[in-house]
Amino acid sequence: MRDDRQWQEGELEEGFLQRGAEGEGGLAQVVQRVAHRLVRFEGWGTYHLAGSGEASWADLARHVFATSAGLGGPSARVRPITTAEYPTAARRPASSRLNTAKFASTFGWRAPDWHGSAATVVTRLLAG
Repeated sequence: MRDDRQWQEGELEEGFLQRGAEGEGGLAQVVQRVAHRLVRFEGWGTYHLAGSGEASWADLARHVFATSAGLGGPSARVRPITTAEYPTAARRPASSRLNTAKFASTFGWRAPDWHGSAATVVTRLLAG
């Protein structure tokens, strides 16, 4: 069990966060690094963090179904639509890509390409 004084003083036990599925340098290690730096942090603000690369919702769906089909799971044909064709009560931006440069610059880590992470999730879901 961790000592709250250690947390306040910026010390974390080595095993505080286990290695994630991403392996060395994965999300769990990044969370640990960020938490450690927040103890005496002065760069407060909004930071975006997402997998590297760009994708529309249709791109993500195509990749998920292609990965699933490749593993013997369910699949579907994806028909991309425009923002205007997707009815919502709230107005949606024409482009909602996240710029993760501030996070990478501040914390020294850029998330891996989204394709691999999405494939990992699909694989785990199919495995049950």
